[in-house]
Amino acid sequence: MKIELELTPSQFVYLSALLHAFCESNKYNFHMFSRQEKAKYTISQAMADRLYNRSRGLMRHPTPIITKKGKPKLHKLTLIYHEAQTASIFMCEAKDKETDDFCRALANNIYSQLDQKL
Repeated sequence: MKIELELTPSQFVYLSALLHAFCESNKYNFHMFSRQEKAKYTISQAMADRLYNRSRGLMRHPTPIITKKGKPKLHKLTLIYHEAQTASIFMCEAKDKETDDFCRALANNIYSQLDQKL
């Protein structure tokens, strides 16, 4: 089952940075994880690589951030169910831990999109 999200470039970058930071901080502790944590780590690592490449592409090619109607331009992201479930877990944790209001709003928006689709 595939789940499609429509994200702004800032949401892409935030999700990519969050997953990348999780993978980088835990890559040396992999052998101490439980099975569920190992599955979460491997899924998030594959997603982080894909999102990193996509967010770099979005940053390289300047496109209009705001469309003619005044709304931000949205980019589609297709996730498989287990990837969406893992991203939902990360966003649920991130929206509670974020101290910056803008980042909290990004996390809350991504989480609400994922929650509606799951």
